[in-house]
Amino acid sequence: MELLPEYIDRFLPYGDSLRELVKDSTIRSTDVKKVLRKRGVYVADNDKSSYYHLAVTTLLSPIEFDDLKDRLQTREDNEKVFTRTLPWNTESSVKLINAIPDNFKLADLIDIDREKYKIVGNPNFVEVKGSNNEKIQLKYKVVRTDFTKSWYVTKSEHKGKIEFEKVRSGDKVDIQISYTAPETKVVANKVAKKVEKTFKEKGYVEPKAIIEKILFKNFTNEERIAFFWKLTGDSSSDVFDFEKIKDLDFGPDEGEDDIPDDIVWMNDGNVLDLKLKGESLHKTIFVEDKSYHRYFVFAEMKAEYKFSYHAAEGSCVISFGFPKYFNKQSINIEFEVDIYSVRLNREYSHVSKVAVSKFLLKEFEKMKLEQYRLFKFQNFSKQYTPPQ
Repeated sequence: MELLPEYIDRFLPYGDSLRELVKDSTIRSTDVKKVLRKRGVYVADNDKSSYYHLAVTTLLSPIEFDDLKDRLQTREDNEKVFTRTLPWNTESSVKLINAIPDNFKLADLIDIDREKYKIVGNPNFVEVKGSNNEKIQLKYKVVRTDFTKSWYVTKSEHKGKIEFEKVRSGDKVDIQISYTAPETKVVANKVAKKVEKTFKEKGYVEPKAIIEKILFKNFTNEERIAFFWKLTGDSSSDVFDFEKIKDLDFGPDEGEDDIPDDIVWMNDGNVLDLKLKGESLHKTIFVEDKSYHRYFVFAEMKAEYKFSYHAAEGSCVISFGFPKYFNKQSINIEFEVDIYSVRLNREYSHVSKVAVSKFLLKEFEKMKLEQYRLFKFQNFSKQYTPPQ
């Protein structure tokens, strides 16, 4: 979320500084038009670019500037989530909140001399009341400074959260990271690493234990597509009702040689990455025909769902997968989930979309973990050979 500078009320912008402000995407063409009409200037063309220069060639009055400034919307960042799992020593009876060192300080993990952001306040872990399982969380905010941005949005504030929750069996702790900017993701990773080290030093976690992550490399091509399908067309959620796949980011697997003749054009044309947009992508041969699955790498998709729960009903688009795989070409990219958009039914228009998005994100993450653990169990069962 952009933060307007404190000094914005101390001067009237003109020239290039005013031009940047007027051209901001959150200021509508009607807003600029309204300023001109009050001056007695009428423009028939509704195209913003045809008359914005009329507004910047003359100075704004303080009242006119206040009108435009109030239109500057501070955009909320989309929250993205991924989950890791850490084995827990069942012989340890310590509560999670007591396992965090008393002298824990988030600011101590940040090199303030090198980083272009800082932590807001002194956040710390707290117990989450009302949870079915034992859970603690740390909410934090960072302020980022970026002088390459427009003069009125050089500072921005971003939220992050990291949760530790014991599963019912007591032998695992789920670590859920929510971030809204690269900086908040970096901070969460630093916290997870620090807490993991402390848990191992105190004996709550075995020294050689490894955090389990849902990584790209954990799946074959066929398994990855099957996992995606379990979250869409084959999901059994009580909240989500799958409608369609809207966006699909995939490409041919360069490691496969015996490619069928009808898709060999991808290799012949040196195709690395395909981004499909449509309304029924789940009905294309790339998704429906399983015989093709071993030849394709699925990285990300956006899917539309109807949703219904006690507080709201409507539709949403959810983005999930291994972000920017084809750019990074890293097999260690983690699976992430992002509520791309929410549309409420008319009778629920009074309900907060932010609250709905958070609920949907939590429910989808729960479904994802259930499906991944089922996938792991099924793979383990295939590999298991009973004693003779």
